[in-house]
Amino acid sequence: MVKDLLAAIFRKSPGVQSASRWNLRESVTLIAVVAGLGIIEWIGRTQTSELKDLACAILLATLFRLVFSRYFCRRVRWASALSRRMRRVWNRIIVTFRYDWGLDLRRSPPIERGLPRLFLLGPLLALAAVSAATLFNYATGVTLRETVPVVCYLAYLTPMAIIWGSLIVLVFGAAFSPGYVMFDALLVYGKRPERESFRLSMVFASIVAGGILALTLLAPTWLATLLWSLTLLLSLTANWLTPAWRPDCLWRKGETAVRAMPMYLFLTITDLLIALVPAIPVSLALGGEVIGLGSHFESSPISTGLGRLAIWYGTFALLASTLLMESHYFLARLSDPSRKSPLALHLSGVERPRQRRELRLLAKRNGWKIRFAPNDPERLDVRLQVVESAPRTDESNTICLHLDDLEAEETLLRIRRRDQVQKRRALVKGIEAIFRRAAARKQREGSGYWLAPHYWFFPGLTRDVVSSDDANSLDVIPPLYRDVMPRGARHHFFEICQALKIDLIFVEDGVDFYAVRRVLRVMFERFDIDADKRPLEEVHFSGLPKIRVLIHEFTIDQPPRKTKYPEPSYQYLGRARILHVYRDRGDDEALTPTPDVPEQLLSPVGSF
Repeated sequence: MVKDLLAAIFRKSPGVQSASRWNLRESVTLIAVVAGLGIIEWIGRTQTSELKDLACAILLATLFRLVFSRYFCRRVRWASALSRRMRRVWNRIIVTFRYDWGLDLRRSPPIERGLPRLFLLGPLLALAAVSAATLFNYATGVTLRETVPVVCYLAYLTPMAIIWGSLIVLVFGAAFSPGYVMFDALLVYGKRPERESFRLSMVFASIVAGGILALTLLAPTWLATLLWSLTLLLSLTANWLTPAWRPDCLWRKGETAVRAMPMYLFLTITDLLIALVPAIPVSLALGGEVIGLGSHFESSPISTGLGRLAIWYGTFALLASTLLMESHYFLARLSDPSRKSPLALHLSGVERPRQRRELRLLAKRNGWKIRFAPNDPERLDVRLQVVESAPRTDESNTICLHLDDLEAEETLLRIRRRDQVQKRRALVKGIEAIFRRAAARKQREGSGYWLAPHYWFFPGLTRDVVSSDDANSLDVIPPLYRDVMPRGARHHFFEICQALKIDLIFVEDGVDFYAVRRVLRVMFERFDIDADKRPLEEVHFSGLPKIRVLIHEFTIDQPPRKTKYPEPSYQYLGRARILHVYRDRGDDEALTPTPDVPEQLLSPVGSF
């Protein structure tokens, strides 16, 4: 590289004996930069004050920014060559550590398991760096300021400037984190207007920032380390609370084969990296003070001050974000649609204690939930009335039966059918509330919505492209699924989608709720007819007015189909069978032949 720089400076045109003005400019700028670096090196060797280090760091950053500015690189060839070489080195580093990630919603056929070695090695390297930075002063008895500048002051100043910059970014970024968490909680859980949530969150953030500043001045640093450790332990523990169903995480490095790994392991490593990587500059700045050892504030006041601010603000930012995300995870786990939802019965007219005991034993054997009048029935309870001990009711949603007929097959089929109808009605009613709320919103980026009430990791209606205006950590459009749909209704839809081999539903902008309801009716009827025998096909939706339904078998690295219908934005590394609901743009697709097998013919689109 030095040879190329000298050649660029002293290059001469044929027949010209003296350097041109362009080469003279390059020579002068190179001499000025080298002189600036020499002055910084001389100051660092003669002055041991950290305040002088800060001034030299500012001078070095200014010099670096000037050399690699666009104006400078266009006029000085050696700066342009150096900039290109640094970009190449950076790109090689990115390629070395880059992984492609995706979700496997299909999980059939299974993909070979494998663990990314560099990704797994990251937390170990970060932990080793934190431990070495913490114990260096305690083990050697000297600081980095007393060791590295003896060899080369610039070799000390450059990483120290990066550390100071990282600490400043960490402090300012973490200072706003509690306010953002409060703003998000007020939007998602408090259901308050955005402006009111913003005002309250700013007040909360100011109070928390003042309290953290007081802790920085009064409390020992090891308390922040203890709180950081407990927060990380909470986050890691929550990742291993495995829901009943979760997708696999797909990964690939470069052109290698795609491998799968458990989602909880991916979340665990990600949480470790999020917690340990910012701890490296904090440990370098504070040294053994983070675990209660001696402080070197007198010799390094700037590093120690920034480190104390960073560790307290960063710890509370980690705590706030962890509490927010774990609350989302906990509530999603409670309303997990993949968990079994037992049949719920509400019986009236059963007054004798012996009969109630027998019915409770029957419900326990069959895995039912049972309630008796005068307790009020819940939303999805199948209402039964025993006619031999009470007058017959006129309510259409109540099944009248004899107590001895409760175990009869015909009665059980009737009860299960009523349970399905109630769950489907609750599901459609909840989707109607969500789509009416979404229709009132302003136009956002992307082309449509992801509808997936059957997955716990989709807490609500989501755009295919997340907009900056969707100001909540879930990136969803309120209300959430769990607020408008009972868990039993979502579990029934999970069973339907699993039986019909549908993983996601994409609804294009402009498709109203009534069209979505017609699509859901077809899915309900195909589930009743086919159950788990054959997957849902596009031919089943023929004849639906004003919409076009396409089913995309999305496999790994499969490009979008070129049609008039826009594909949603999604990652190419993944597997899913996606049902797309579009506005009808005309019959530009190839006609699907009518199947010869009677069971595959289109079922009538009726009520559910």
